[in-house]
Amino acid sequence: MRLTGWAKGYMCERIWSRDQKIKHNPDGSADITFTAASESELISFILSLGDKARVMKPKWLVGEIKDKIQTMMQNYVA
Repeated sequence: MRLTGWAKGYMCERIWSRDQKIKHNPDGSADITFTAASESELISFILSLGDKARVMKPKWLVGEIKDKIQTMMQNYVA
């Protein structure tokens, strides 16, 4: 997951799993990888980070996030 702004600080200051890896990028963003136990909780958490997080992989998770965002957008179509 690529993080920017407040989400970068929030995520990088904590330990999320034993296999967690953080890479700080030249543009000021950070890439974080970690193992999560609950798929549904992970998706909700990622969505709570809003536009400050972008899932890069795995592809199935990118697809799940996209589907949730599209469904949310449909809830606000007039």
